[in-house]
Amino acid sequence: MSRVPWTWAVVAWWPPLWLALGAWLGAVTGWWAVPWFLILPPLLVRSLAPWAPAGRHAVGSWPAWCWWCQYQVQLPFNRLPWCEELLRLLPGASSLWLALWGGRLSPLAHWGPGARATDRQWVRVQAGAVLGAGALLGTHAVLHADEGWVVLVGPVTIEAGAVVGARCVLGPGSSVAAGTMLPATRPLPPGQRWNGRGRERDHG
Repeated sequence: MSRVPWTWAVVAWWPPLWLALGAWLGAVTGWWAVPWFLILPPLLVRSLAPWAPAGRHAVGSWPAWCWWCQYQVQLPFNRLPWCEELLRLLPGASSLWLALWGGRLSPLAHWGPGARATDRQWVRVQAGAVLGAGALLGTHAVLHADEGWVVLVGPVTIEAGAVVGARCVLGPGSSVAAGTMLPATRPLPPGQRWNGRGRERDHG
């Protein structure tokens, strides 16, 4: 498929409309803006989870469209990362926040300044893990294959005691083995596992 489906373009209007309605709710009702901004988006993402599984989906397919909806719901937080940075000032708040989306972040893990995840529902960070400043957990990738455009979606797993160096980029379905360190700026392509010595195909 060479063109983006029109339904994807419609969903792309979610971020500005959501922000505008949230501002209106805040002006009219005050406190109702809080659940609108902080509770509704995670609930929407979780409600779509059964139809947006991990895997390889053709653009235009139902799973890919459901993932696109999930991504657009999260886009305001991706564009305005300072919102989550404020949450991380409170111990444990980031873990609860990601749990709302369906992700898993141990309260005993360290999330460095500027570290980001594109799809919060696919974050898997275990106890004692460290994410360096500016690391990116890229839990989706859009690729052009023989059959056309496809979306790869999958979890990024940082196992217990693992360290992800500053400005590393990890692709969907990748993982860092327990107790190992992925050096700063080192990319980890989709489906690869860092074992401490190099990359290998992740069969888990």
